[in-house]
Amino acid sequence: MDGVKDPIIWRVKCMVGRERQMAFCFMQKFLHLQKFGTKVPIISAFSLDHVRGSVFVEAEKACDVTEACKGFCDVYVNRTSTVPVAEVRSLLSTRAKPFEVSPGTWVRMKSGNYKGDLAQVVSADDGRKKVLIKLIPRVDLHAISKKFGGAIPLKGAAVPAPRLISSQELEFFGPHIESKRDRQTGDVFEVLDGLMFKDGFLYKRVALSSLIYWGIQPTDTEILKFSSSPSIKSSADDMDWVSGIYGHNKKRNVPREPDMKKSASSKDKSSKASNLKGSTSTENCDDDDDDAQFNLHDLVTFGRKDFGVIIAVEKDGFKILKGGPEGSAVTVRKQDIKKGIVDKMFTAVDHQNKSISMNDTVKVLEGPVQFVR
Repeated sequence: MDGVKDPIIWRVKCMVGRERQMAFCFMQKFLHLQKFGTKVPIISAFSLDHVRGSVFVEAEKACDVTEACKGFCDVYVNRTSTVPVAEVRSLLSTRAKPFEVSPGTWVRMKSGNYKGDLAQVVSADDGRKKVLIKLIPRVDLHAISKKFGGAIPLKGAAVPAPRLISSQELEFFGPHIESKRDRQTGDVFEVLDGLMFKDGFLYKRVALSSLIYWGIQPTDTEILKFSSSPSIKSSADDMDWVSGIYGHNKKRNVPREPDMKKSASSKDKSSKASNLKGSTSTENCDDDDDDAQFNLHDLVTFGRKDFGVIIAVEKDGFKILKGGPEGSAVTVRKQDIKKGIVDKMFTAVDHQNKSISMNDTVKVLEGPVQFVR
């Protein structure tokens, strides 16, 4: 009010995280000394959540603040300053409650390849100001496959269109896929080249500042994409380019409907003919077809990410020497073997960080076989 001199507000530095505690200590000291007839020469004390490392004291003089701070070890009296009168109004004004991002909230990306894309919050970490979101991937599987094959990734390539990634497409990358469990949500993701996939969607942990979360109203088409079934089938074009990168794999090609009908009819005819000779003839014929798919010393994959070399052919399966540090031999059923793989899928780097693959000619620079090619 005009004509009334307001008391001075003093900013007193204190230990970070003890702001509320120190404001409570000032009030407690005021009430405790008041019982003995002693008055603490301050008017009020308060702290603000958005101002860390400071507690505010309302008093007439600086010596009054110093007297009130006696006995407190978490305040720094020598670092006391006055709050300018122009800043008092904004300092004491009420602030709107910040918008809380909770699981299920719709957001949009601010920048990057996914700028403007719709995403949904899966989990939020309020302490670190980070959230886990899921969105429709803009991933170029062609470039990833070429990268594993030893090709150099192109800079400034066009951003792919958003589409869901099926589990059938990820199966072609076999040993390059890792299973990772998120500590916060407990969900298991398939990690390919640092990207986390689950049910066709891409999951990313991003900072809250990189998202737009005010007034997001997704369209019906966008919501329909997020509610679509994750079990999508890979197209024939995807099968072709993956086969071109990793070699032709006839047993994984998906036949067309007429071809399936022809093969089914021919199989029925062969089974009928074999039934005339005996039931054992059909079983032997099927075993021969299965054995023809895999040969001795073939490199194959099985399970989620295991691979190895066939070292023996048994009646109901194959004995496979697993790849990795253990190198144990296991027996795997024929139907559990997913597909064969070729040497192009396995690359390494030399001391100059150049990619080398199997059957490449190298020169040994150190060790017992030095200078041997």
